[in-house]
Amino acid sequence: MREKSYKKGNRIFFVCNDDGYAKALSSKMGINSIITSKNRMETVMMKNSNISGVVVLAELKWDEKKYTEFLGLEILTELRLNYQIKAPIAICSFFPGDQLRSKYPILDFPQNHPFISLPFIVEDVLAVFQKSEIADEHRLNDIIRSYCNVKGRLVHLITHGDGLSKILTGCHTKTPPNELWSACEIDMRSFNRYMSSLSEGSVLYKNGRRLCEHIKESIKTRNLKTLRKAKLLMFEFLIELGGM
Repeated sequence: MREKSYKKGNRIFFVCNDDGYAKALSSKMGINSIITSKNRMETVMMKNSNISGVVVLAELKWDEKKYTEFLGLEILTELRLNYQIKAPIAICSFFPGDQLRSKYPILDFPQNHPFISLPFIVEDVLAVFQKSEIADEHRLNDIIRSYCNVKGRLVHLITHGDGLSKILTGCHTKTPPNELWSACEIDMRSFNRYMSSLSEGSVLYKNGRRLCEHIKESIKTRNLKTLRKAKLLMFEFLIELGGM
């Protein structure tokens, strides 16, 4: 049985927007437990080894992001990939948990990534972490390999993306064209974010950019034939990513 994560004396951090809700949380948990910026998050995660849990708001509006972009889910992947956080990371949101889970499969690990409905009280959070689990080395590697690195995320876009997967598998005939291409644009914005983990001077990065431009042009011209040709480029890129 995996070790339960919440222990008295350990720290729970709240990643949220700098608003009234953050002030209310700080009065209850202490201002040092509240993270309202990327810089603050980097400092906290680098210096703390006794983290027992992290709560991340799905609708983060850092760096002028829209709440509908769900930056919090990207932050979740960064905490796992860049900081190797093994403690449970809960996602809180006003959106239904099932809706977010269907769009972000990293939440398919509910014992490691529990969902908390907003609004909540701190006692609700403590109860959730009592039931959650630390990600052991094997589980953490599984989460990172499948959902946090470039290869795993590109595979997910090809197989489960809102637009690309339907086109590349030929299952797009019942989807209205405008809706389909809009979904492809969302998929590509996701892929562009994933590329940020690659060195800009590397051959891998350059080939990834070439793939992005090819797909972008296909989306711009609404050319299904051209986009299907990108399938070969995608699989070539995945082979290059094999060593990651």
